[in-house]
Amino acid sequence: MDAAGLLRFIDTWCMVHQGKDVADVIGKVMPVHDRSVIAFQGQEEISKWILQSIAPTLPNIPRADNTLESRLEIVRKSFVLGAISIESLKRQVLEKSSTSIPVPSTFQVVTAYLWTCVAKTKGLSNNDELTYLCFVTNYRSILNLPVPSAYTGNCVHGTRVVLAGSILASTNGLMKATITTAQAIEAAKSKPLKGIDELKEYARMPKGLKFFVSGILRLFDADFGWGRPERMETVAKDNNPHVQAFILEGKEKGTIQVSLGLSESEMKVFTNIFMNDLDVATCSRF
Repeated sequence: MDAAGLLRFIDTWCMVHQGKDVADVIGKVMPVHDRSVIAFQGQEEISKWILQSIAPTLPNIPRADNTLESRLEIVRKSFVLGAISIESLKRQVLEKSSTSIPVPSTFQVVTAYLWTCVAKTKGLSNNDELTYLCFVTNYRSILNLPVPSAYTGNCVHGTRVVLAGSILASTNGLMKATITTAQAIEAAKSKPLKGIDELKEYARMPKGLKFFVSGILRLFDADFGWGRPERMETVAKDNNPHVQAFILEGKEKGTIQVSLGLSESEMKVFTNIFMNDLDVATCSRF
């Protein structure tokens, strides 16, 4: 189940808990579990390879490498960006670009800004080491035979964007990261179903910082009958050299919440860097 499938599941249960008529629930958001809606050449080979990669010792499941103690070393923090801060980031990108480009999406510019802040936090300002931004794209409406929006299985495409740390930390870092991310998304849309060789290449993580980021998740709308949540945090706390961030639509209209985990010392550095280029009046942290 990918994020779109999870949100569909949550929406369904919210309607049930609110006492909505079952027929109404089924008619609007009944999940589709039939995996045959996605069919392409080589799918069995790819399925076997993915299963072998995730669980090579079946029926035995390996334990996670991260212990509870190592996870406790990670500090989590969430930041809420107001509409003014988001528009300011978009304006910076447009002003610094030497050519005319489309106005970047909120996902593109927020993700790019996070990427630049993480690179600076990791001390890559004067380092030409490559860094990798990794995310997935929802392909339900992109395939030639569109997949039903209610499909709950995985229907995503992995995308990896590459830039040197020194580029991300430069004065034009945000602009270059945003444009490169936008180009990678368009390129991914042009070829949604990759063969197994291309998937293996994507899974082969080269040396360098990896920054994993979610799409913009809509979780503050979840109402199980007692109102929308006052606070929401989704943070990976694995103690490894990679960084993972989650992006949510904020509680207030037009806002975006980002949450991530770092070591305590890195979080202090990241917070200062992250807040430095934003309109503090429309950005908060907790």
